[in-house]
Amino acid sequence: MVPDDEISVPKAAQMLDLTIPYVLQLLRDGTLPGRRDKRCGWLTTPGAVQRYRAQRARSDAAPAREAGQTLVFLLLLLPVFFAFVGFVVDGGYMFLQYRRAYATANGAAQAAAQAVDRQHFIQTNEVILNPANARTQVYHYVELNGHGSDFQILYIGASQDTVYVDVRTRLDTIFMKLAGIDYVTVALRGTARPAYGIRQEGE
Repeated sequence: MVPDDEISVPKAAQMLDLTIPYVLQLLRDGTLPGRRDKRCGWLTTPGAVQRYRAQRARSDAAPAREAGQTLVFLLLLLPVFFAFVGFVVDGGYMFLQYRRAYATANGAAQAAAQAVDRQHFIQTNEVILNPANARTQVYHYVELNGHGSDFQILYIGASQDTVYVDVRTRLDTIFMKLAGIDYVTVALRGTARPAYGIRQEGE
C-alpha cells in the first residue's frame, strides 16, 4: 500500500510523461528524490515530481534561448561581414583599375616623350620635345588603349626635357553599388623624359 503523501513509479511516470524504466533510473541516481520501500518498491512524492518537471522545463528552454541569442548575434554580424567582404572585393577591383589607369598615363607620357624635335637635334645635338607632336601622341596612345569616355585627359605638359600627363578616371565598384556608390573618381599623373640618339660612348 502506497502512503498518501507518496506516489508509485507508474504514477510518477504518468505525471512526467516519461517511461517507467527512465523514472526508475532517475530515482536510482538521485536525480528524482525518492526512497525504496520493501513492499511497494520505489516511491517519490508529488512535490518532488513537480520540482523535477519545472527543472526539466528550464533545462529544455535554455538551448532555445541560446539558439535565439546566437541567431540575433549572427543577424547583427551579417552586415559587418558583408561590409568587410565588399571592402576587400571593391578595394582590390579598384586597385587593379587604378594600376591600369596609372600605367596608361605613364605609357601616354612615354609615347609623347618620343616626340623629339629632330630638326633641332640634327642642328644642335640637343634633345628637346615638339610640344604639339607630344600632345598628339598622348591622345593617340590613350585612344589605342581603349579606356573610353571614363578616361579624361585634363592637361598635357611638355617642356624641353619632360612630358607630364594629368588624367582623371573612374574606378567602378561592385558591392558599393548597394550603398549608392557606383564609382569613385581619381586623378593621377604620368611622366616621362625623352631619350634620343647616342648620349655616351658605347651606346
